[in-house]
Amino acid sequence: MSAPGSLKPLKLCVGILLLPCCVAITLAFLDQLGIMGRGGGLLRDWKFLCLALGFLIWLVVYLILPPPTRLYVFGHELTHAVWALMMGGKVRGIKVTDKGGHARVTKSNFLITLAPYFFPIYCLLVILLFWVGHLVFDWTRYFGFFYILIGVSYGFHLTFTVSTLSTRQSDVTQHGWLFAMTVIYWMNLLFLAVLFAAIATRGNVLQFLRLLWRYHCDVWVWLLRAFGLIAG
Repeated sequence: MSAPGSLKPLKLCVGILLLPCCVAITLAFLDQLGIMGRGGGLLRDWKFLCLALGFLIWLVVYLILPPPTRLYVFGHELTHAVWALMMGGKVRGIKVTDKGGHARVTKSNFLITLAPYFFPIYCLLVILLFWVGHLVFDWTRYFGFFYILIGVSYGFHLTFTVSTLSTRQSDVTQHGWLFAMTVIYWMNLLFLAVLFAAIATRGNVLQFLRLLWRYHCDVWVWLLRAFGLIAG
């Protein structure tokens, strides 16, 4: 899954251009939290509290017990495979060990390569399986447990992503560190913001997407004005 070296200078430029986008999505995310948290709204929102509880439970497990590395490696390689299939490629096999793994796929691009760092596959599986079960068995009474599981599974993704990225990763270096990290940051924050907006009582996914668009426009207009490229 190696990217041509000739593309690295271009990806460095793209990574620089993505930095304002990272600022924009951070501002939109914080604005959304402010809207949802007015008057202590989040602290009284049982769904958000269940999500936070699940995340804290995972942190305790992660800090006390041996990390389930093989489970993470399997999810990591499975994510490569899923994204390759989504983009028209084929999967020739997946190898998983305690020390690492490998997915043999017939197609590669930066999304397939970086997907495990921004696509929380276990969290999405929890959501998918629960909603299928809910449609069949009516699991309304288990929604609290469902939100806790989302918090646990997203905590799993976040802690292992941070831990893995703290070491040298070929998935990252082949595309250039700046380009890869801006893509990973932006996509992770997008998922988290949409998750909060979908779960929190005061959340609104469309409202967040409008905020996201507005902040991207504002950041780029400010930059262009700062460099004197546009008047006004």
